[in-house]
Amino acid sequence: MRLLRNMQIKILAVIFAMVLWFHVATNQRYDLEVLYTISFVNIPESLVMAQEPVDEVAVFLRGSGKALMHLMWGERRWPVDLSRAKAGRQQIHIQAANVPLYGIQDLEVLGLVDDDTLTVTLDSLGHKTVPIRSAVEIEAGEGFVCATAPILTPDSALLSGPRINLSRDNEVWTQPELIENVRNPIERLLPLMPAKGYGITSSVVQIRLYQEVEPYLKRAFESIPVHVQGDISPENLDVWPTHVQVEVAGPQSAVVRLVPDSIAVTCEPRFLEETRVVVRVLATVPPPLQVLKLEPDSVTVQRRERTRTDSGD
Repeated sequence: MRLLRNMQIKILAVIFAMVLWFHVATNQRYDLEVLYTISFVNIPESLVMAQEPVDEVAVFLRGSGKALMHLMWGERRWPVDLSRAKAGRQQIHIQAANVPLYGIQDLEVLGLVDDDTLTVTLDSLGHKTVPIRSAVEIEAGEGFVCATAPILTPDSALLSGPRINLSRDNEVWTQPELIENVRNPIERLLPLMPAKGYGITSSVVQIRLYQEVEPYLKRAFESIPVHVQGDISPENLDVWPTHVQVEVAGPQSAVVRLVPDSIAVTCEPRFLEETRVVVRVLATVPPPLQVLKLEPDSVTVQRRERTRTDSGD
């Protein structure tokens, strides 16, 4: 139990020894490599950075432990003036004499660890309006379908930045997302992905996405006429059968509104030596509908023989 006797005095002795050691250690002088963050200031209003510049510089300093600790605990930012910079790639010279010491006494700059030049690339500030694209994949639930393309609000963004980099950005995208088993209309706020070029900023950071989802419906239309296309006049051709059945499918509202006159069934026969050919038929319907089946899916096309009247002498 002797170890626990006079415990308060022993603790105070340890603390006093640590304080004494710290005082002696921080009064000694050290050489230390210190990183400074470069801050480019006074850039002309008509110019912007076109490439990411070097943002840190290593400096050799000498000073007491206390002075170095005071510097290390603060923000080490070295402002570099670009008020005379011009568009293009250029070298900016920096000098050890300009290293900021923030008024801390007992600090000495020994020199720069790296080269004394910084490479910066500036370009004129430009603006460009580009469309916003959705990277959201929406999978409707069984028996349902996305009725239309997703509606984005807003659907465009104003990009600002170096002109040389703006030329590479022709669109911006939402963050990708997968939404599964959708059975009702959905509405989401989606963030935009950053523009590709360096230094490009966007007037829009998020958009509203709305997607209409409806039941998936099938419907058959009887007796849709077949129209012949090609170089030969239809009046000189016989088609059999003349009408086909078309089965379509899609969002319920679009299927209900569809009328037979909006369905086009065509064929394009090609005759060589034959006078009679069998060709497939093609049906088209307005989007977002699709054709599921044609019955029959082919027709027989025959050229009519020309009648000639002989006149006697």
